[in-house]
Amino acid sequence: MRQNDGGWSPYLAGALSGLVGVLSVWFTGHYFGASTSFVRTAGMIERLLSPDHVARLEYFAKIARAWIGSGCSSSGSFSVP
Repeated sequence: MRQNDGGWSPYLAGALSGLVGVLSVWFTGHYFGASTSFVRTAGMIERLLSPDHVARLEYFAKIARAWIGSGCSSSGSFSVP
């Protein structure tokens, strides 16, 4: 038995989600997504525990350039070569 619960069509929701993704790259040059937030949060937590280790990781050095700009401070911020 099928019930109409008033929810969105999965095809419409998928199409709109794809459109938002394309527009986000077109207008901002950045991808739309949530997984990066988890990675950055994990990096910030790890940076508190082991700043030297995080500074040596290529991924965090790359996002540090784009994300926070420059330098390494004694507070454990990302190192930018």
